[in-house]
Amino acid sequence: MGRTYSIVLCICLLSFALPVFGGSPFSGQEEEWNGFSLVRQEGADTPSCEIIVPGNEAEGKPWLWCTSSPDEHGALLRSLLEKGFHIVYQKSRSAATFSVCLQQRDVLYNWLTDTASLSKKPLLEASGADALAGFAWAAEHPECMAAIFSVLPLLSPHTSEDAAISEAEWEALAQWLEVDSAASFAKTPLACASALGAAKIPMMLVKKLPVSKWTGEQYDKFYYDYRVAGSGSYDLISCPEKASSEDAGLLFHEQFFFMKYGGLMKETAVGEGVDEASPWVVADFSSQSGVYMLDDVLVLEKGNDMTGIRWREALPSGGYEITLDAMRLSGSDFFCGLTVPYEESAFSLIVGGWGGTCVGISNLNWQDAYNNETARFKTFNSHEWYSIRLRVDGEHIEAWIDGEQMVDVKVDGRDVDIRWEMMPVKPLGIATWRTMGAIRNFRITPL
Repeated sequence: MGRTYSIVLCICLLSFALPVFGGSPFSGQEEEWNGFSLVRQEGADTPSCEIIVPGNEAEGKPWLWCTSSPDEHGALLRSLLEKGFHIVYQKSRSAATFSVCLQQRDVLYNWLTDTASLSKKPLLEASGADALAGFAWAAEHPECMAAIFSVLPLLSPHTSEDAAISEAEWEALAQWLEVDSAASFAKTPLACASALGAAKIPMMLVKKLPVSKWTGEQYDKFYYDYRVAGSGSYDLISCPEKASSEDAGLLFHEQFFFMKYGGLMKETAVGEGVDEASPWVVADFSSQSGVYMLDDVLVLEKGNDMTGIRWREALPSGGYEITLDAMRLSGSDFFCGLTVPYEESAFSLIVGGWGGTCVGISNLNWQDAYNNETARFKTFNSHEWYSIRLRVDGEHIEAWIDGEQMVDVKVDGRDVDIRWEMMPVKPLGIATWRTMGAIRNFRITPL
């Protein structure tokens, strides 16, 4: 009995000592990273890299290929790991030269997709000077790339314009690029823009304001070359210099980008419910949808011209109050056009219209929110949630944004109706105009 107990105990102890990966090819040194398992993969038979493994991998085994240290985008990576992404970190400048770096990327890609069976189309994070190798590899292998995300990419080295990089750093970069000077390097991210555009690889670039004249021109030129070559999705996010990657609104936008192009977001068809339990159906604006649900947040992508949702449950029979949170993710026009019933008709509360700042009611006596007495103007920052409250009590209409009253009007005896563009969301719905918006916490309360 004692011997049997000893054998069982030894087996149990050995089982706890075994790697947590079972049949996984990730067999390097393991450590903990923010509650997840990080494997340092090194050796003659496998490429050097760090792999952070999700607790439960998503269908299709999506992965984010990072050139920045995981700690630089910690909140974003944690959110993606929770959704089932693998995170792979490969330091570009650890290779002796640029050409060697591209060769190492070939080896790592083949090993991860063949041996480890990860998705054949990873998403790429390549920021700062690491964009040099990342964009070049993507341009050479567009069929292997799902999307590209980059913060402050070095689009085109130009030493005289970038005081943030010292002369010694420029010399080291030139040596790594195998050229006499970094400014003479040919395979820049800017030079890759046409190839990436032709392949329609979705792009999200983040720049922090202010930027130099030179840098601004490079962003403009990159977009021009990308767009002339193709019709892929392109998002340039401008944020204050002090903006943090931990900011909730910006983090949500980035997470949506990765979830969508990682194949984990379901686009709802026109006329269908956003999900089985949702009170919303996708409105028919030019037969385009562009509506998604992520973590109880409705995302309305930028339309041509409009994107929207329509309420499919019971309507209030008398006075009512509606509350919701809305956020502009990209674009420069209204991110919340809230259409609501009024007697036998309807009207719209416009938030951020006419270039991004107008708030008001459309229409009163056939005049829209910009042209009647309800017009007010307010600055709305992208990636910031705004609390909206609308109250309809008889002929009295009131609206507040973040507690500040913006509308207070009595419409007795006046013609109240919507602009014709809002017909697909009548009598109750929400739409955006050439703008990507997000909606959460929608509630109707009878008075």
